[in-house]
Amino acid sequence: MALLSEPKFNGHVVAVDVSVGMLNEAAKKLAEYRGRFTLVHKINYPLPFPDETFDVVSCMEALEVMPEMDTPLAELYRVLRPGGMLITSRGTDASGRSAKVRSVDAFKTLLQEIGFEQVNIILGGAGLTA
Repeated sequence: MALLSEPKFNGHVVAVDVSVGMLNEAAKKLAEYRGRFTLVHKINYPLPFPDETFDVVSCMEALEVMPEMDTPLAELYRVLRPGGMLITSRGTDASGRSAKVRSVDAFKTLLQEIGFEQVNIILGGAGLTA
């Protein structure tokens, strides 16, 4: 919603979720921006988009609840245009999912193995660019 409310943003937002309920909530919150967003219900991979579709891809507070991170990150890489930006969280011990938490170095290595070339991890925030 923050991006759509930004006066200088004239793009289109696509949101994907496994939960119809969460998509319905998003539709209510975004009602005033109708026509500027698309909501997609998708449970498995591959994502329903061609390669190199998006300039920015965001996956927040989700990787740590997925069975594994490699496949979703590879899909996010596939749909991201060259030079695009991935913004994601890697989870912390405080998330209660300590079995899924990766160290900064391990997460950076995973991203590089998938193909992300320029990885900047921002500690204290929850973002990275690639």
